Amino acid sequence: MNHYETIHTENREGFEIRLSITPEDEHPRDCFDMTPEDMTDILEKIDRGFYLWFVAKVSAHRAGIELGADYLGSNLYENPKDFIRAGNDYFEDMIETAINEARFTIEKLNQEVTA
Repeated sequence: MNHYETIHTENREGFEIRLSITPEDEHPRDCFDMTPEDMTDILEKIDRGFYLWFVAKVSAHRAGIELGADYLGSNLYENPKDFIRAGNDYFEDMIETAINEARFTIEKLNQEVTA
């Protein structure tokens, strides 16, 4: 099990949204179609800490309880907070997915309680 580090939180539609990251297990060589020289350069920059190679997790919480989440692997950024910068459709789509899953979870729990 991977340990995720939360690097950003915000509130959306009544949920606390968290962006968390963990190192990516998949090798970059398996994700990019590059020349060997370009790949070597990227690998060196990852090793030196210039780039971070990670899996992103966006989760929706209420009362401190995770109710929905979405994951995206193979992210390569100089600063992982660049993942949340304006215009990143991945982050916005992941928020929408996590909130939709959270709402579904709440609905399912309410059905179980009233049944």
